[in-house]
Amino acid sequence: MNHHDIGRGRGGVARSLARVRAARTVAGIASDRLYPLELQQELARLLPGGRPPAVIESAAGHDGFLLEIEQVGAVVASALS
Repeated sequence: MNHHDIGRGRGGVARSLARVRAARTVAGIASDRLYPLELQQELARLLPGGRPPAVIESAAGHDGFLLEIEQVGAVVASALS
């Protein structure tokens, strides 16, 4: 995962993401230092439609996606509806 570059061989990250046609939901943990919220915001901005990411509040950093069951569940439920 540290070496994957979605833009490699596709004209760069922005160009590659601009071609995405699948339904998608971007979410981030506000306190995540491994995958900072700023990166999720950039990803969401570069995808067609530019919807902002869902933000999960947690003091647990990256592990917040495992601990904040209700918040994560709400994001998943919204994505599936």
